[in-house]
Amino acid sequence: MTTRLAPPPHELAARILAPVPFAHRMKVGRLVPPVGLTAGDVRSLEELLRHLEPDQRSLPGVGFERTAAWVEDAVGDRDLAVSVRGIAAEAPSYVEGCRRLLELIAERLGQAREVVGGGPTREGGSL
Repeated sequence: MTTRLAPPPHELAARILAPVPFAHRMKVGRLVPPVGLTAGDVRSLEELLRHLEPDQRSLPGVGFERTAAWVEDAVGDRDLAVSVRGIAAEAPSYVEGCRRLLELIAERLGQAREVVGGGPTREGGSL
């Protein structure tokens, strides 16, 4: 995947990698047929990445605008929030939007790890 965002400054990279306070967690869900939507929450971009990972038995439940607002307000990454909003506006389907969001979050975590010296998020730096 081509990098769309400039690497974050060191202070922001550290915030990207850290969990947000419990009070600032983001509510998410999973659509699990035939049960329905099960509620959950995430406190970090790493947890959001795991939530978005493909699962043949369920579909992640995230609101793209709510995710963008959380990234901007709780995590403090305005550039990433703008990109999340772009995905919401351009994705041809919800599933494609989730796939693009997964790739974008993985990319940003990799950038943050490189800035603070922790290496890429995944083997080889990609999914």
